[in-house]
Parts: sequence; structure tokens; C-alpha cells
Amino acid sequence: MPERVDLIESPEEHGYHLPQRTAMYHWMSRWLKGTIDEEPEPETRAQAAKDLNCTETGQVLTSIPEARTLQSIYREEAQRLREKRLSYLSTNSSETWLSDLQKICGITPRASSAWNEKGHAEADGIRESTWTTEIEPGWNLLATLYEKNSGSSQPPILIVADSIGQFESEDDMRNRAREGYPVLRVIPRGLDMQERYKGGELDQYFGDWVVSFLGTGDSGSSACGAAGCGCTEGS
Repeated sequence: MPERVDLIESPEEHGYHLPQRTAMYHWMSRWLKGTIDEEPEPETRAQAAKDLNCTETGQVLTSIPEARTLQSIYREEAQRLREKRLSYLSTNSSETWLSDLQKICGITPRASSAWNEKGHAEADGIRESTWTTEIEPGWNLLATLYEKNSGSSQPPILIVADSIGQFESEDDMRNRAREGYPVLRVIPRGLDMQERYKGGELDQYFGDWVVSFLGTGDSGSSACGAAGCGCTEGS
């Protein structure tokens, strides 16, 4: 319905100023009420700040005896929870802590690793192994693990790749492995069909959605199943 689109130009800065409001009044009157109404917006006097105060002083703490702030309420609640937590920790074993935490988080222990080694190659002191896991019926996730033959001594590194860029940094990954870092390169689902992941502004609001697609498993288990590798799924 292009005939119901009105355009307005206004020199004002960002906001909803009088010219924009007036145009909106006219448009809504015409298309929602079926009448032509060009009455100007009545003048509205801005009230003084003191007239808008909810208390005499404008501050709850200085107007109401024994008033509390959200900060003080949170502090008291944090102290209460701390005492409850310390009491729980002092009367239960670490095995009980872990079991209760798994129940709260909905973690189901897994009997064995769901990752299967499909093959490996060794060259220049580096072992490269290919791993797969079926995250959904008929849908396999692919990963490559780079390890130093003599063993890894540094924290693991997780690299999220796609089918286009999966070979861009092989030399760098091998060099990292030579330094003692086990390197796990994973191609998440959704990025194996020529889709490039570049991140973006949404990540800071909704989290890294790529990590959530890395596979399934319980926290603390080895993502690749390789001996001596401390990499965890989704970490």
C-alpha cells in the first residue's frame, strides 16, 4: 500500500521532535481514524525536577528511616548464601559436590568418549590424528588433533575452522604443537558448507553460537578422547 507511506524531512538531530510527532499524528488520524486532523500538538510545560521527586529530598535513603539499597540487599543475600555454601562444603565430600553439581546442571555422565579416531600420520616429531563424532543421526563432526610425539606440556588450544579456511594455518598449528601445545582444530556444523564465520557484534550480546555447535558431552571429558589431551568440548 504505497499510497499510505508519508515522508517527512526534519533538520532536527536524532530523536522524536515536534515535526516528526506532528506528521505521525496526521498520518494516524488519516489512516486509522479516517479523518483529516491537522491540529498542532498542544504545548506541554516541562515540570521542575523537584516536582517529580517521589520523596521530599529526592533520595529514599535520606527520606525514609531504615531504608535499604539494592546493593545492601544483594550484599546480605550474598553473605547468607556464602554461609550456606561453606556449611555444605564442610559436611559433604568432593564426590558429593561433583554429583550434586552434575544434577543441577543436567549433566549426564558418559560411559566412554563419543569421538573415534579415523587415522593418523607422524612427521617431524608431530602426530596428526583425525577424529569424528556423530552429534546427530547421520551428522558427523570432524576434528584434527596436533600433538608432539614426546608428549604435551602446555595447555590445549582449540581452533574453530570452516571448510574454506581449514588449511590456512596448518604450519602455525604444527609449530604450536612443537612448542608443547596440543592443538585441536574443529569444523562445527553449519560451517562445513562453504560458510565463513567472522564473528560479529551479536556475539557480545548472545554469546558465541559456534561453540554451542561443537558437539555433545559432559564437562571435563576430553573432547577428542586422546590420552594426555586436556581439551574439553565447548571450551
